[in-house]
Amino acid sequence: MKRLFPVIVAVVLLCGVLCHGAYADKDHAEILKLREKIIQVQNKGNLGIRNLLPCRSIQMFGTFEALPEARIREGETFLIYFEPANFNVVKKDGRYHVHLVQDLVVTDSEGSETLLERPAFATLNHSTEEPVLEYYFKNTLTRVPPGDYLFKVTLHDKLKGQTVEKVLPFTVSK
Repeated sequence: MKRLFPVIVAVVLLCGVLCHGAYADKDHAEILKLREKIIQVQNKGNLGIRNLLPCRSIQMFGTFEALPEARIREGETFLIYFEPANFNVVKKDGRYHVHLVQDLVVTDSEGSETLLERPAFATLNHSTEEPVLEYYFKNTLTRVPPGDYLFKVTLHDKLKGQTVEKVLPFTVSK
């Protein structure tokens, strides 16, 4: 009887692992169906920019420490976080494709003098096995002299053929 106990335990553990794997596959299939529905909804929507925020730190999507206001001291690094909304996801040859391009412009507070202009500053051109529904952009400005400015983001969805702009006023103090 002592010899049978380890064998029975091993069979029960093996069955538990195999059965759990079957449930995990079923759950994953359901999750993929939901992601496909989300893609359909967001592909119909207009391209947008969410959470254009000044930050103290940015780790990854949704994980950042926002500043209480868009104000930094001279010599500090200015971090800007934002998330694209309703970007197009195209499924082709069993892969999911996303293609976003960000332009960056910094002007004086009136928008009349351009201090920095970077077309195609950041490009997100991904092809994945499974759909990724959340992306973020992290922008870093350094050595900005004291003054009031406008940080303008222009986001292009190359697959959807849409463009959106959003502006974040900010101040650099002495």
